[in-house]
Amino acid sequence: MQSFQKIDGHDDMVLVYKKEWKDWEKLVEWLNMHKFSEAFVCAYSWGAGYGLREFSKAFDGQITAVLCDPVHRSKWPWMRWKSISSWVTPIVKYGANVKVVKHFTQKLNEPGGDRVVTVQPKPSYITLPYVHQEMDDALEYHKAAYDQVRLWLKSH
Repeated sequence: MQSFQKIDGHDDMVLVYKKEWKDWEKLVEWLNMHKFSEAFVCAYSWGAGYGLREFSKAFDGQITAVLCDPVHRSKWPWMRWKSISSWVTPIVKYGANVKVVKHFTQKLNEPGGDRVVTVQPKPSYITLPYVHQEMDDALEYHKAAYDQVRLWLKSH
């Protein structure tokens, strides 16, 4: 189930913590119903390569994002071959409502044969010396996410 928390000093904001993107449709429906005009998202792996992409299509507002080693995943099972193909480098394209402020990647391994992807619009990449499975625990990623959330909150 969802974990919601009001953000101190921001009556019109809510923090949503989700470990996985399994029920993002319910979340975006709730956010749109309550007329949220902005969201800040930190996403890792399929959450960045699939979840955020689908979330951004359905969300009515603007999204600021910090990404960690996005992995391509098609919503159509017959197109998932792109994730493991060595001759196609999948590119995750987000709509105009997504602004990527930090993007972390690694070059040590491909997770489970899936390709780590480039992102459009192109943010500046920060390459970390971890394998994919350790990226979401990287202190550099956590610190950048925390710093970017603070900057985002100050601007609101």
